[in-house]
Amino acid sequence: MIYRAYRYPYEYVPQEPRPKEVEIKPIDNTTYRVPGAGKLGAKKIIDIEGTLPYYQDVALCVATDDEGVVYNKEKIFTVDTDLFKPVNSISEWYDKVLNIKSKPVLVLFGAERGTHCKALHPILEEALEEEFKDLFGIRFVNVDENSDIIKSLNISGIPVVAVFKNGEEIKRFNGERDYDDLCDFLDEVL
Repeated sequence: MIYRAYRYPYEYVPQEPRPKEVEIKPIDNTTYRVPGAGKLGAKKIIDIEGTLPYYQDVALCVATDDEGVVYNKEKIFTVDTDLFKPVNSISEWYDKVLNIKSKPVLVLFGAERGTHCKALHPILEEALEEEFKDLFGIRFVNVDENSDIIKSLNISGIPVVAVFKNGEEIKRFNGERDYDDLCDFLDEVL
């Protein structure tokens, strides 16, 4: 695994002595090897006393899913496209979200394969139809089919609900919300 570390500026912690900085050599992006690492292909299992052995079927922190398999998972619900108008390309993103000036545009970023999306969808639908009817332009972006939009907005994890006004994102949230919390969020962005 590759991790990136960030540090606070030394000025934020003036009571600590300033450490000597050591340059970190860039990794080889073709093999993801750092300078001084063991030779490529070398594998060795090390048992550390006090730890549990690795078993593939119970590994919690090892990513084993192939992206192609994840994105082709079976749909577990259907987005109401009469209410949540789909955005299917970057040009539609500009035309149907960023260039709208008449009212705020609420965008649900999700996938019909997601359990959290399935849980949020009916609550969001109810709030938009009962409490906030005609106050928002409403769009849906399928994250599995619109990677260019997702990358440009740094969307990670689904569902994400974001509200845009005059081409600018004004607020977003990730994950599920109950009805009252969702209405509070929608009130805040109007």
